[in-house]
Amino acid sequence: MIVDSHCHLHDAAFSDVRTALSRALESDVWGVVAVGCDPRSNERTLETVSANGKAVWPALGFHPEWAHLTDEDLARVEAQVIANHSRLVALGEVGLPWYNLVRAADAASLMARGRARLGRLLALATRFDLPAVVHAPHGAAVGALEALKAAGVERAVFHWHKAPREVTRAILDAGYLVSVTPEVVYRQRDRELVEWVPLDSLLVERSSRPSPPGPGSPRAWPRRWPRSSDCPSRTPCTGSPSIPASSSTSSGPRPPLRRARSLRWLCRSSPPPPLASGPA
Repeated sequence: MIVDSHCHLHDAAFSDVRTALSRALESDVWGVVAVGCDPRSNERTLETVSANGKAVWPALGFHPEWAHLTDEDLARVEAQVIANHSRLVALGEVGLPWYNLVRAADAASLMARGRARLGRLLALATRFDLPAVVHAPHGAAVGALEALKAAGVERAVFHWHKAPREVTRAILDAGYLVSVTPEVVYRQRDRELVEWVPLDSLLVERSSRPSPPGPGSPRAWPRRWPRSSDCPSRTPCTGSPSIPASSSTSSGPRPPLRRARSLRWLCRSSPPPPLASGPA
C-alpha cells in the first residue's frame, strides 16, 4: 500500500480526478495528500476532497515560487486555513523561493519577502498544530529549517528534497522528514539520498510540477508508480509514508516495504473529521 504524500490534484493534468485515483489504485496508491498553491488551487483542493472522500486528504498552501502572488493572496490563504483547519492534515505547499532568484533583479529582497510570508504561514501551522509541507530546494533548505524551528513547528516534510548531505542531516536531527519523487528511479542524487536516510524519515510523492497560471503544459499522472524492480535496494518506491504498521526497531531484516504504513506523522492524536461527501 502506498500513500502519495504530495500531489497537486488541482492541476489541469488531473481534469478527471476519479480516473486518476483509479489508475493510482491499480499501482497500490490508496490515498493522496492533495496540496494547494494559492487561493484558487486551495478551493479546488477542497472541492476534490469533498468529491472523493477518504481517498484524498487536503493541505492548503501558498507556493513560494509563484511570483505573481500578492500579499492580498496571502491574506486569503490565511483566511482559508483558519476557516478549514479542522479538515486539513497539513499546511502546504509553503516554503521559500529558490528557482525564482536566478533571474531576479533583487534576489535579496525577494528572499526577504519570502521569509516574512513563510513566517506568517508557519504561525498558522503552530496555532492549529498542523504539519508543514515545505518547498525549500537546494540553498533555500537552511533558511526554511531555521524558520520551522523559530516558529516551533514540530512536524514538517521537505518535499522533493534537494540539499547537501549536511543540511539533510540537520533536517533529520530536528525531527523533520524528507520526501522523494519517481525521479529516484533514474536520478543518482535521489538514489544516493535514499541509501542513507532512515526509512522512518523518508516519504514518497508524485508532486507533478504544478505550473503557475500562464503558458506551459502540466505533467500527467505517471503510467505507473515505480516498482521495486526499478529501484535501488533501499528505495521505498513501493512503500508509503512513515513507519510500517507492524515493523520493529530491533535488529534484523527490514519488513517488506509493500506493507501498509501509517500517516501518524501527519495526523493529530485523533483522525480528522469525516469529509463532506464521496465514497468511503
